[in-house]
Amino acid sequence: MQASRGIPPHSTPARRRTIAGGALHASGTLGRDLTIAVGGSRAPFDETALLIASGVVSSEVAGEAEVALPRRFSLSGAASHARLTGGARENSRNSFASTLRWKYNRRWSVAVGARQYGYDTTSSDGYFSPKRYTLAEASGRGRLGADLGWNTEADAGIGRQSIDFFGFSGGSRLAERVSLTAGYRFDPAREISASASYANVAAPGQSTGSEYKYYSFSLRARVGF
Repeated sequence: MQASRGIPPHSTPARRRTIAGGALHASGTLGRDLTIAVGGSRAPFDETALLIASGVVSSEVAGEAEVALPRRFSLSGAASHARLTGGARENSRNSFASTLRWKYNRRWSVAVGARQYGYDTTSSDGYFSPKRYTLAEASGRGRLGADLGWNTEADAGIGRQSIDFFGFSGGSRLAERVSLTAGYRFDPAREISASASYANVAAPGQSTGSEYKYYSFSLRARVGF
């Protein structure tokens, strides 16, 4: 079980707010093949400057389960409900996802999956709020290298995403994503790594649904004592 809390101050030209946030997560296994998890959180919806200025707060409950199947397959499913308050209009979001994965070994796997989320109403607070967003994709992930020394990890997916807005359809288009991480592990407590990723998969934090693209690059160092 994990828990966290925080009270981050949020400043805008018009006002300064103190928003209390926290999260609680619990997971466990039932028998040898079933793993379940539930959780709840409350946090500022602050992925963009406009969202910070709007003062939107997201309160979410979520659950997920994974069952091990024969022949190295596994099937997982997740669902969540989020309530967004503090902005110009209250809103809520329901999300669902499912993945069927096959593991060649602990380093390599392929999967097919789908996820969907939708909002109760439109928003003017700066976040992407379609009536229904659906993504179906095939993906793969892998790792090269030993537990110590140089290592590389990759995760890529390609599929189709469709968007339905309130009152009209946004159509569908190709969706692709890829991430790559390379690093060096000196020992179990010390490692450095660099990561890069690209995606055009729509996300709740974006402001529109047209030709969305996301790039990121990060450096990471971990030292244990």
